[in-house]
Amino acid sequence: MNNCVENTDLLLDTAQLAALIVLESGGETSRAEEIATIICKSGGRDAEAIVLPTGAFLTVKNCEGKKISAAARIKVRGVNLYKVERANAYSRDFSAGKITLEKLYENLLKLRSSMLYSQSAVILASGLSAALFALLFEPTLGWECLFDMLVAFGATALAQWVGLSSRLKNAYQFTVTFVSSVILALATLASVHFSGIGNFDCIIIGSIMPLLPGLSFTNAIRDTVMGDLISGTVRVVETLLIAVGIASGVGVVLIAYMNMGGVI
Repeated sequence: MNNCVENTDLLLDTAQLAALIVLESGGETSRAEEIATIICKSGGRDAEAIVLPTGAFLTVKNCEGKKISAAARIKVRGVNLYKVERANAYSRDFSAGKITLEKLYENLLKLRSSMLYSQSAVILASGLSAALFALLFEPTLGWECLFDMLVAFGATALAQWVGLSSRLKNAYQFTVTFVSSVILALATLASVHFSGIGNFDCIIIGSIMPLLPGLSFTNAIRDTVMGDLISGTVRVVETLLIAVGIASGVGVVLIAYMNMGGVI
């Protein structure tokens, strides 16, 4: 009987851990609820899961018929679709009997703490994507385009480096986005002003593209369509706040520059 209770506790912890990984990695709330309930049913327990963008609540019946509940809050969310895919794959392996519950829990623990890419790789990729977006918005091709790409690369890489720093890493997303937008706008203005060349509009547009919450907005629509109205509304508000943070950060720098006599 004790083993049964312990297994139920482990099953509850494992299902909740899988749901947390999906939420923290940019997955939909419906997917997080589904993966948690599937793990519990595969372990022979009835379960009810309620998942919100800020936390997960799970209730499982133990072998005595008593309900055991657990709640966990999510403080940091990002985008890592690899973790979402792996969490789904591990849960399917458990449902098919390919791995034990203990192995599933061990795999999920390692997955949650793992890093797909280093901080340097993220910064480099962000800068490269910004440079290519700047090229995409160029009205004509020429040597000036190369300058715009270099500035967009440097400004975005600098903004990402500051945003991923230890002091801002756990800050609210609006704060990180606002500070990053201010930095990339300052770097762009300084480069264009002192060099006398460059297309400011293309550089700014390209630089802010990696900051846009595209996946979050997509999940907001998907959650709303799936009937998760609370999660959908929360994600829409979060997306709007990030957009406001980008606009405010760039806008503050531009207004200050024009008030000092600058011309854009």
